[in-house]
Parts: sequence; C-alpha cells; structure tokens
Amino acid sequence: AVASHGQTIRHLPPRGKKLGATMQIGQAAIIAQQTGLPVISDFRVADMALGGHGAPLVPQADKLLFAQKGKTLAIQNIGGMANITVLHGENPPCAFDTGPGNALLDLAVTHYYEGRSQCDFGGKLAAKGCRISSLYKWLMKHPFLKKKPPKSTGREAFGEEFFAQVLARAKGAPANDVIRTLTEFTAASIAQSLKFVETPDIFYVAGGGAKNETLMAELRRRLAMKVEPLGDLADWREALCFAALGYLFLQGQGGAEPAVTGASGPAILGKLSLPAQWVRKN
Repeated sequence: AVASHGQTIRHLPPRGKKLGATMQIGQAAIIAQQTGLPVISDFRVADMALGGHGAPLVPQADKLLFAQKGKTLAIQNIGGMANITVLHGENPPCAFDTGPGNALLDLAVTHYYEGRSQCDFGGKLAAKGCRISSLYKWLMKHPFLKKKPPKSTGREAFGEEFFAQVLARAKGAPANDVIRTLTEFTAASIAQSLKFVETPDIFYVAGGGAKNETLMAELRRRLAMKVEPLGDLADWREALCFAALGYLFLQGQGGAEPAVTGASGPAILGKLSLPAQWVRKN
C-alpha cells in the first residue's frame, strides 16, 4: 500500500467548540491508478472530526521509530512550519507546532532575489546579515508563541499576509538583514517552545531546516544541550512516519495521540482509495 500525506494548502485549527478545517492536495485516486496499489491519504480530518487539531500527526509514528529506553529525545521538524515531538521511553509522546519553519525565510528569499532563488541554501544569505532589533522584538511578541499546547499553525498565520507585515516593519532594511532576523526568529520560537516540555537529553533536527547551517548555529547558541541533525533519516523522517500511519490504518489502530491533538479520543487516520484493477469482475 501507499501512504500519502499530500501538500497542506489550508489549515484552520479548531476554536473553542468549533471544529477546525484542513485541506491537503495530491489526489489519492490518481496515485492508486498509477501504482495499482491501495492508497491511504487525507490523514488529518478524522482527528479534526473529534475536535482535534489534526496536527501534529507524527508523534505516534515517532514513538514506534525512534524512542529510546531511559532517554528523553526531542525531534524538531523544520519544514514550512516547525513542530516538535518529545519522547520519553514508553510514556505518551508530547508534540505540537512551535511556529514558522522555513516558510517566512523562503518568502523573503523569493521576494528579495526576485525568484532567482527560492530558499536560503545552507543559510549562507542569513550568515551575511545582521539582526534588526526592532523587527525581532516585534516578531517575538507573536501570540502563538505564548499559547500552550495542544496547538497547531500554518501559512494562515505565518504566510504571505504576515510576511507583508514583516516587509512594512523592515522599512527598506538590507535583504540579508531581514533574512537573518527571520532565521533568528525561527530559532528563538523553537527554543522558547521547550518551556512546555520535559527537558530533552538530545535535540534532533529533521526536515529542510536541518541543512540550514545558520539556523542550526542559532539553535545551538540558544539550547544548552546536544543539537544535531537526525542523521541519514533527516530527509526521510516524515515519509517513514506516514508509512507507519498507513500501517496503523490497515491494522485498524488509532494513529493520533489525543493528548497531543486535543481530540476527544483516538481516531483511525486516513481514507482508502483503490485502483480500478481491483474491481471485481463477475
């Protein structure tokens, strides 16, 4: 079988008793037809139907794949948004979105370099810049950083509209100074999130942010612990996790941790799409 998360293009967390909404593109029926395999997709909505955030979804899979007896591990994913999973032996995992990951950085690079580059490869642009103190202080006042878990976020909070506010606050500052400030903001928002969890022994970083050397340096400067990429698995961690969630779906087991997502109970995550080759012919 194939487990496909797709690409999130809209994510609205629940508010009070009002259910949230989410949309991932990547048509499972087409994947099923082209591979000839059953496809499990659209993982978030079952949790959101129970009042949960539908995010983050990887903690259960992280526990299956990475938990170490007697150690407290943090796995920080830095994709478009950033989220953390903290694992402590056999205890239920703790996880939540920490704020923006690469989204604001990518918007800044695309804006200032007019599409010639779409991301800060290796953090080289940020390394040439200096923090803009006034902009940094404004960024650190964002209400999401103070919100207690369970919590999730997306480009609705840290996307184009918010970046427009960043540009207005930057007031014509050099491009690399803005990129540096946003890089430090991402690192600081991640470091600040540790106040909500048990202090980990090791802090692993996965996703594209693990390749941003300036961002990694800023994390190490702020965290009094070992900070390192998730080794060879850094690029594949989310793919492995959703393969594990697909397995849990096929076993009829709950894939989300209600204490993490805020759902009223465990849900079987995903929807099943079958290829035309599987049609029974009488």
